[in-house]
Amino acid sequence: MKTIFITSVFLFFCVFPIKAQHENYTPDFYQGVLFGYQNAMNYIIPQVNQNSIEIQNLVNIKQIGNFNTVDANIQSLNLNAQLNQLGDNNRIDVLRNDRQTMQFIYQQGNNNEVRDYSLHSYQNTNLNFVQLGNNLKLSTYGTNSIVENLSIFQKGNAREIIILNK
Repeated sequence: MKTIFITSVFLFFCVFPIKAQHENYTPDFYQGVLFGYQNAMNYIIPQVNQNSIEIQNLVNIKQIGNFNTVDANIQSLNLNAQLNQLGDNNRIDVLRNDRQTMQFIYQQGNNNEVRDYSLHSYQNTNLNFVQLGNNLKLSTYGTNSIVENLSIFQKGNAREIIILNK
């Protein structure tokens, strides 16, 4: 009896494969989400840029789409990272070591990439990166006083920004 039950359960899952939920999002959906994020950015960015934020350690990752990747290695005494991806084949790669890190990254489109590398800066950093379009690339290396409160809004297709700090 036990083997018949196990066999029937096995056959059930082989005959009826489990399928993950897949939504076909239209451009109207993306525009609605973008409008929502623009309203959220008006609220989030001023909050992130305040110097007196209570100590917390939060990394919030939101992904809608296929094959999006986030690789975040952040060491900080006070951390608030909001990493959002809306589209396909987007990549966020963050490697930071700061005293206080407040970071907001939003990608909408396909094949976008953010690379943010800063080791041993021991500064307070407030970074806001927004990418709207396809094949956009943003790379930052290092941290100094000029980029402590950096906001970049990248819009269009096939564009690249590289920032080298010494």
